[in-house]
Amino acid sequence: HRHGEWLQARALGRLRRRLGSRLGLYSLGRNAPMTDEERELAGSRGAAFGAGIIYVHSKLLIADDEAALISSANINGRSFGWDSEFGMLWQEGEAVAGFRRRLWAQLMAVAADAVPGLDTAAAAWRQLAADNVGRPPGERQGVVLPYRYARVRRFGRPAWFVPDDLV
Repeated sequence: HRHGEWLQARALGRLRRRLGSRLGLYSLGRNAPMTDEERELAGSRGAAFGAGIIYVHSKLLIADDEAALISSANINGRSFGWDSEFGMLWQEGEAVAGFRRRLWAQLMAVAADAVPGLDTAAAAWRQLAADNVGRPPGERQGVVLPYRYARVRRFGRPAWFVPDDLV
């Protein structure tokens, strides 16, 4: 697990260096008090900013409201070569844009017509995540929190005997 975190931190570090402020990394946190199990994990990886993490195993990429890639595959050799995975490319611009607005409305806890457009989305997500850090769970707007890159980077450790495509 720590090797996988190391690989993730390394890949995200590359993106951060190349994309700078154009990159937004976010976590989803439960908008409720932590459970006993989440409290036990709070010092490690099971919580962020006083909330239990919402783990979403599916992967989604929406490109310019024109196309969406929905998949179970991770971007690694194991998913591409060993595991059984499913992925679907959806190219119906108007439908994809509507899907994005509904999804963002749910995550940001706003009405669908109040979802930011693509031109202002980065600033809106960044502001919402920062505002939510200062609010206790239960008082947050939606479930968006900043991704804790430094925590992932500290936790990850290379395991030279584990091939990267097994992670």
